[in-house]
Amino acid sequence: MVILKLICTLIGAIIIVFVVGANAGNQCDVDLVFYHFENVPVATTAIVAFAIGALFTIPFAFFEKEQKRKEFMNRFKQRQEAIRKRQAEEVARIKARQDLAQEKAEEKAARLQEKHEAAEKAALEKAAKQQAKEDAKKAKEDAKLLKKNLKSVETEPVVENSSDE
Repeated sequence: MVILKLICTLIGAIIIVFVVGANAGNQCDVDLVFYHFENVPVATTAIVAFAIGALFTIPFAFFEKEQKRKEFMNRFKQRQEAIRKRQAEEVARIKARQDLAQEKAEEKAARLQEKHEAAEKAALEKAAKQQAKEDAKKAKEDAKLLKKNLKSVETEPVVENSSDE
């Protein structure tokens, strides 16, 4: 890009030299509103007109650059804001996922606790049934033993005491 600008500047300088050389002997009158110049070389008139035009262009060039800079900054700020907004949305999504995962973990823990309590209750009921079976078995054995003792008592002769008479 710099080389292109250099080439354009050289071509412009060459054109100015040709215009000045071709019009070196030509003269004209320049009339400003309040003052009149006579026999002014045409090349001088052209160079002064070019310089005045360049002076009037300079503020517009700086204004355009300032405006472009402001537009760039506005776009930059908008992009930054959009990035922050997307980041905030992503953080919110991640937080929602974490909350959902936490809820699921709590539900799973509650279900496991319920299963554990149910298993514990079932184990206690099983132990109680086992104990009841053992107690029933002992009661049967005791009943059998009692019956046996009763039969033996019934079969034994009753001895009367004669000392009372």
